[in-house]
Amino acid sequence: TAARGTEWEAAIVLLGLLGLRRGEVLGLSWDALDLTAGTLSVERSLVTLEAGEPSLGVPKTKGSRRTLELGAPVVAVMRSQRARQAQQALAAGQDWAGSFTDDHGDRVALVFTDEAGRPMPGHRLNGALNRVALAAGIDAHITPHLLRHSAASLMISEGMDVAAVASVLGHASPAVTTSIYAHALHRTQARATAVIASAIGQW
Repeated sequence: TAARGTEWEAAIVLLGLLGLRRGEVLGLSWDALDLTAGTLSVERSLVTLEAGEPSLGVPKTKGSRRTLELGAPVVAVMRSQRARQAQQALAAGQDWAGSFTDDHGDRVALVFTDEAGRPMPGHRLNGALNRVALAAGIDAHITPHLLRHSAASLMISEGMDVAAVASVLGHASPAVTTSIYAHALHRTQARATAVIASAIGQW
C-alpha cells in the first residue's frame, strides 16, 4: 500500500508477489513482457561488476529461466510503469539512453531505469525498499531477498505445491525449495494433518 503510486511500485510488486530476484527485476526488458497475454519471461539478470559497471546476462541456472503468469492487478501495475517510463523519457529528451546492450550484444529496453534511461543500480532499489518500509510503519531492514523469501513462504502457507513454488522462484529443483523453506512446509503439513483428522472425525 505504501508503494502504490510511487516509482518503485512495479519493482516491489515483482519482488513481493512473484518472488523475483533483484537482478531478475532490474534485468527485465519490455520484450520479455506480454501484457496482452499476461506473461513475464525471466530471460536476463542484471549484476554490477567489481568495477561498478552493469552486466546484463542470462540467469546462472537453467531453472532460473522461466515464464510466469501475471494476474490482472500485476498487468495494470506494469502498464503504469510503462507510462511512467515514457514520461521520464520525454522529460530527459536527447539525454535518454533508451536501451542497453546485454552480454550477447543485443540491445534491449529495460523496464527499470534511472532518470536518463540507464540500468537502475541495485543499491537504489535497496534504499527505496527501506524508505517505503518506513512509510508503511515497518521499522526493520528490508531487502529484495527478504521480499522473495516472504513471497515463497506465503505461497507455501496458502497450500501451493512445492514443485509449483520451485517453478515460480526459479529453483533448480523442488528439493532446493524444500530445504530452504522447511519451516513453512512444516506448518503446512501440520495444518494438512489437522484437516484430515477433522474430515475423518471420531473413530
